[in-house]
Amino acid sequence: YALYQKALMQGYLNEKEGKIKTLENVLEQYPSASIIPSVLLEQSECYVELGKYNQAIATYKQLVQNYPSTSQGRNGGLQLAIAYLNNGEKEKAIDAYKNIIINYPTSDEARVASKDLMNLYAADNNLDLYTAFISTVPGALPVDRSELEEAAYNAAEASYYNNQGVDLFLEYLEKYPGSSYEPSVL
Repeated sequence: YALYQKALMQGYLNEKEGKIKTLENVLEQYPSASIIPSVLLEQSECYVELGKYNQAIATYKQLVQNYPSTSQGRNGGLQLAIAYLNNGEKEKAIDAYKNIIINYPTSDEARVASKDLMNLYAADNNLDLYTAFISTVPGALPVDRSELEEAAYNAAEASYYNNQGVDLFLEYLEKYPGSSYEPSVL
């Protein structure tokens, strides 16, 4: 525990490499300690802060695999999906989000994963795939039409601002007639 606290202090002092080495020492010296899930989560987050996504992903995967029922394991699963996105691996991120929703459908992590997954599908104009997936997961939060509508609008707006045209806006208006986001005619 003292080594773990030392690592946390190194992190506060912005000594990221030192923090990682101290966390590695904890893992080597005390592999069965009860704080190992926290150690792995801290180590992963430190890798992310350093932009070392491959190492972060490997450590998140170890955390999720070895400690799936812990809060750190669930959080690690969510962070794994985000690390995949940051590493440009969108399909793996989608799979990681789906795993959280399937394995922990009523958890806070599943709520966040569901929202993130919905936004990913909205950006690809595939909200139907999202709703089909959610409907197959027992215990998952039901799909809220207003959230789908908002995600579709936000995706259309982002597409427009990224100079990708108005196609998503036109599809949005067709799919959600009378929407609260629909422009009114003066």
